[in-house]
Amino acid sequence: MPETSLPSWVATNRHVVAWDDGFRPSGASAADAAPAPGKMVVDQPKTAPGLFRIVENAVPDAVAGDLYESAVAAKVWGVYIRTSDVFDRQLEAYPETKDDHARHTLALRTIRAFLLGAEAIPAADWAATHGVVVWVITSTVSDTVAYHMDYAEMFRYQTNVTYPPMYGATLHVSRLNETPESHMEGGAFYANTRGLDHYKEHGYKESVAPLPSLDQMTTDASYVVVPYKYKRGIVMDGNFPHGSIPVSALPYDTARVVVGFNLFNHEIGPHAEAYPEHSAKFNKYVKVAQAAAAKTATLSMASIKRCPRQAAFLRFLLRKAKEKNLIQNATFVGRSSNTAAT
Repeated sequence: MPETSLPSWVATNRHVVAWDDGFRPSGASAADAAPAPGKMVVDQPKTAPGLFRIVENAVPDAVAGDLYESAVAAKVWGVYIRTSDVFDRQLEAYPETKDDHARHTLALRTIRAFLLGAEAIPAADWAATHGVVVWVITSTVSDTVAYHMDYAEMFRYQTNVTYPPMYGATLHVSRLNETPESHMEGGAFYANTRGLDHYKEHGYKESVAPLPSLDQMTTDASYVVVPYKYKRGIVMDGNFPHGSIPVSALPYDTARVVVGFNLFNHEIGPHAEAYPEHSAKFNKYVKVAQAAAAKTATLSMASIKRCPRQAAFLRFLLRKAKEKNLIQNATFVGRSSNTAAT
C-alpha cells in the first residue's frame, strides 16, 4: 500500500492553510485513527489567475480520432507527461520499453497540439510546470461528473492536503452535436469562476451545501456552462470547482469522451507523477481492491485494528473504482497496463 509522510514544505509553504471541505480521507488518519487535519494550497503563483478560455478546433482530426478510439477501447486511462518531454523536440514517440508507451505518445501529441500549439497555457507558466496528468474518460447515458476540485488525489488520500493543479483543461473528441443525427442531450461542462471561495461554500461533492439548478447557473455570472462540441478545448485556473450535468441522450453508436489535463508545479508534480489518477498503476490497486472486495465486507474489528490503514485503503480504492465506473456488476472493467492506445 502506498504511504507517504508530510513533506517539509507543508510546514514552510505560506500558501498551505487549514481547510475542511467535508471529506476526511481515512488513509490520512493518525495511528489513533483520528482524521488528519485538512489543508489546502491556495494562491499558487501563476501568470493568469482566473483564466477561463475556450479553444475551438484545439487539435487536428487525427489526434481527436486517435484519442476517441483509444478511450472507447480502454474506457479510462491516465498518464503523466513531464514538461521536459513536452519541449524535447527530439522526442516524437516514447520507446516500446516504456510502460503504456503508446498512450504516453498520444498524450504527448495532444499536449503539444492543444496546450502548447494553441498557446492555451501562458508561456511563462511552463517553466513552473513539472508535468501534466492526461486522462481519458468514456461516458454513456446517465453518467455525470459530480461537483469537485482537481488535485493530486493519492497525495490527498495519504495526507489530507489538497494541492490543486496550476491549470486544468478538458478536450472534447467525440463527433457529437455536429448534425441532428449526432445530437447529444445533456453532458455540458460547468465551472465556477469564484474558485476556492465557492468550493469552501459547497464542499466536497456538495457535502456542505447543494449547487443551484442548471437554470439558475445560467443566470449567475460566476458560473460558466459550456456545451459539448467536437474538438472544443477548455482551459481554466486549477482552483475552479467544476463538473458536468448528466447525459440524457446519445446516438446509439457514439460515446461521450472527455480528455482531461492537470498541470502540476515542481512541488507537487513528483507526487502526482507517482500515481496519476486513472493510470495503469492506480488501476492496479483498484483491481487488487476489487479482488479483495469480499474480504473487506467481512473484515473483523480485530483485523481492522491490526491494519487500519490497509483496510481504509481498500475501502478508498473501491469507492474510487465505483466513482470512475471501473466496477460494474462486481467486476473490474478497466483495461490492464499492457493494453496499447489505438
